[in-house]
Order: sequence, then structure tokens, then C-alpha cells
Amino acid sequence: MLRFTDLIRSEVHGPTGRNWGRLVDIAVRFNQPGAATVTGLRIVDRGLVTWSRAEGIDPASLVTGTIVLKAEPLAGAVDDRDYLAADELLLRRDVLDTQIVDVKGRRVSRVGDVILAVTDDAIEAVAVEVGLGSIVRRLGWRRLAERVKEQAVPWADLHLTSDRGHLVQCHSEAALVHRLDGKELAELVARVPSAHAVELLEAVPTERADQALEISHPHVRSRLARIRSTNRPAPPRWHRLRGWDSHRGPLRHTGRPDPPDSR
Repeated sequence: MLRFTDLIRSEVHGPTGRNWGRLVDIAVRFNQPGAATVTGLRIVDRGLVTWSRAEGIDPASLVTGTIVLKAEPLAGAVDDRDYLAADELLLRRDVLDTQIVDVKGRRVSRVGDVILAVTDDAIEAVAVEVGLGSIVRRLGWRRLAERVKEQAVPWADLHLTSDRGHLVQCHSEAALVHRLDGKELAELVARVPSAHAVELLEAVPTERADQALEISHPHVRSRLARIRSTNRPAPPRWHRLRGWDSHRGPLRHTGRPDPPDSR
């Protein structure tokens, strides 16, 4: 097992020994329920972006600190949109330090690291680390991190809340949302932004979406139904709470005398 943050900034060398730069990100594809297969490396050298497909990586070199490629990478794909397919995303941009919903554990957590499994055939993202331990280790306090219990969420149990991650999961049949029953889907839509919740309901069969809405809290159900019917985004949370102080009840009487009038 490898941690994604241990690979960031690793030097990438071609088969002839040429230094192509340093690894800055990894592309993965949602093509199976329990993991995401690594499809490419994003390499940067003095501002020039280079891409290498995953099949060109020597897996044994990943643990050495210098990644060795079996074939020369593709140069000139500066725009990530020219390289990434519709079912691909980037680990550093779309997963690391973003929030995820752990559907099985029924909690919202922030990703501290991504755990990669390396085999002879493929490299896969199989879980994410959450909690304080991964953050402490990334700060360089490894001895302290060893005392903190590691917390990992399997890839099969999480839903990404980043814009790209959410969009890819809605369209990928291998993503978690397409395997949830009505109760689990209701738990998920209650923990993601309203716009994302509506898109999740539209991504699953109508019968399951109606079942999830029926189980949901009345406030969640009414809010999502209003957004779906009007096709308008939900107001920001601060806007929903605006004016709360003008509707507070009377202050509890403490038995203390009222302060003197300062006028």
C-alpha cells in the first residue's frame, strides 16, 4: 500500500533516463465499485505540463522516490480537459483535502490522504484516510502521527462532494450512488449540498428517488421538492438564517436587576 501524498513531488524519469519533471497529480477512473484505477500521471517541469498513461509506469519504482516510465510521456496537453475522460478525475484536485460522505459510517469527513494499492497489472485508489493522523503526518510530525489511530474509509463506501468528483459519480455506473437503497440514498442527500442532492436523485431510478424523498426529513424533502419543481438553486445558508435574531424569544430572566439607564 502507498499513500498518495508520499508520491507528490517525486521525480519522473523516462526509459532513457530523461527527467520529465515532478509528479503533481494522478488521474483515476471510476470503472469498478470498490476502487478507482489510476489512468495517468500529471507531470510539471518549469510550468510545462506533461501526461503519462498509467500502463507506462514501472510499479516497482513507486516506492523508490523516483518514478520510472516504460515509455516516453505525452507532451503539450496543458489543459486537463484535453486529457481527462468523462469518467476520470484528479486525486489532488478533486479528492485530497475535500469533504466526503461516508455512507456506511453516516458522517462527513475531510480527506487527509488517498491509499493506493499496487499490483503487477494496475494501480488503484482503494481507500481514503480521514482524521487527525494523516494531517499530522503531512505536517512532518511522523512520530506524533504514529500515536494517532489511523482512520480509513473504503473507496466503496464514500461519495465525493467536490464538483468534479460529484459529477463523475453521477454518470458512472460503478459509483456508490447507483448501489444505494432508498434509506442509504436519503442519508446521502441529507449530507450534501442541495444542488448536488437534486442531481443525485436525478441520477438514480425514479422509484428509488421517490423512496429516498419519502424517508427524508420533512425539511429536506420540502427543500429538494421546491428546487426540483422550480429548477432554481437553493439560497446560501447564510441567507436562510438571515433575520434569526429578530425572531428570538425573550431573554431568560436571571433574577439580576436591570442595568441602569445610561441616558
